[in-house]
Amino acid sequence: MKKSIAKIASLLLAGVLVLGACSNNNNNDDTLVVIMPSIPAGLDPVAQNLQPASQVMVQIYETLVRQVGRDMVMSPGLATSWEFENPQTLHMELRQGVEFHNGETMTAHDVKFSLDRAINSPNVGFLFEMISEVVVNGDHSVTLLLEFPFAPILSHLAHPGASIISQSAFNSHANPDDYALSPVGTGPFMFVDHIASDRIELTVFENYWGASPNVDNITFRQIPEATSRLIEIQTGNAHIAYGISATDIASARTDDRVNLIQDPNLSLTYLGFNTQMPPFDDVRVRQAIAHALDLESIVEAVWLGIGSPALGPIADTVPGANRNLVPYEFNPQRALELLAEAGHPNGFSATLWTNTGNAQRADIVEIVQNQLRAVNIDVTVELIEFTTFTERMDTADEHQMYVLAWGTVTGDPDYGLYSLFHTSGFGPPGNRMFWSNPDVDRLLDEGRTETDWNRRVQIYAEAQEIIHANVPWISVWQGEDVSVTASGVTGFEHFPAGHHNLWTVSIGN
Repeated sequence: MKKSIAKIASLLLAGVLVLGACSNNNNNDDTLVVIMPSIPAGLDPVAQNLQPASQVMVQIYETLVRQVGRDMVMSPGLATSWEFENPQTLHMELRQGVEFHNGETMTAHDVKFSLDRAINSPNVGFLFEMISEVVVNGDHSVTLLLEFPFAPILSHLAHPGASIISQSAFNSHANPDDYALSPVGTGPFMFVDHIASDRIELTVFENYWGASPNVDNITFRQIPEATSRLIEIQTGNAHIAYGISATDIASARTDDRVNLIQDPNLSLTYLGFNTQMPPFDDVRVRQAIAHALDLESIVEAVWLGIGSPALGPIADTVPGANRNLVPYEFNPQRALELLAEAGHPNGFSATLWTNTGNAQRADIVEIVQNQLRAVNIDVTVELIEFTTFTERMDTADEHQMYVLAWGTVTGDPDYGLYSLFHTSGFGPPGNRMFWSNPDVDRLLDEGRTETDWNRRVQIYAEAQEIIHANVPWISVWQGEDVSVTASGVTGFEHFPAGHHNLWTVSIGN
């Protein structure tokens, strides 16, 4: 404990030196510098379900099980083994001798505390709502009792929202919100400092139970502008930059100072309809808009070759995605016919929302506005601050069309379909289309309880066909991660869910 405190104190002093030296070549020390579009406001795993936080938290926290590599292979984490005693009872044996960053030993009581918080969280609780109780069996085992058989339970337990935290560290704060700025996990790196909208400092945890990382420290720095992130790598001021823009790819590809890394991910950008708001309650109107949009031209204009036009309700990188769906043909004449059949021969007016701070979405809504004008749909675009944007879509009484994205971060089709297309998902976090179909509800209920994978694939294929035919949203773009590393950096790999592990990265000289 005293050793850990001394280590943190010394690194707080070192952090001051890093601040003064960040314009120098960071290859001179053992600090991995990672540039991000935004720094999370806090690092409590149940306080948000956003990628920037997850990208930092996976270095600090661990989960009971882990998904490893591009194929997201299920592997032991803080649980060394698990067994289903019956379809609704999951017994897990915990790794012994695991130490938290505050020097205390992890026990089953910490696991129960962490999962109970996750179950009751308004942000990630939908991931764990099937867990009725976490039972402690001594210090080194737990039993999860499920409300119903839930096939993808392990992939949900690998989600960052299920990270295991120190119960005593959390309870040491009079204000629970303060924990987010002093997180205590069991991971290979531990928290040192957080400077809002600027940087987060981590250092290696010397008593980590697993293999030691290849660097001693990590600094996450916030640079919102994409070209500036690339320049930081090109000039030797950083080692990894996330979120390189399409316009900068050519520069990165021909620059010997950097390595360009591109990989498809599990995300999907879509144009959603409020299906309870006229005229979007008529499937013919939604189908008309699908025929009126030239998705290939939209994707090319906005992303310049990054990713690809999307087809189905989930990205085709997700296991169980239906790759046999027939895309809606770009056919404005057919769009006009459908609008006339729906009682809108002269078109109509509508609003289209998306959030500020995302250049690609701003470009999408502008192009959609222009393309729909050709079929007499007069679109008014509104760019809204993100929190306000999502809050205003929590009920079905205001928005009409919107552009947003969803990532199937667990790698299981249930995560990409259930909360977005099941009637029970109305509002946050997913079904902001307020679309309901009894056949889809039945299939999605069946898919999450069926344990045979081949049968699940068939169930989800049928559900995706119905969703595609009814067009509660139009899938626009299948995402791709684009990062750059400095030429001497090795061991970096994109994780498809977007939260990349950094303990295998080496800086080089």
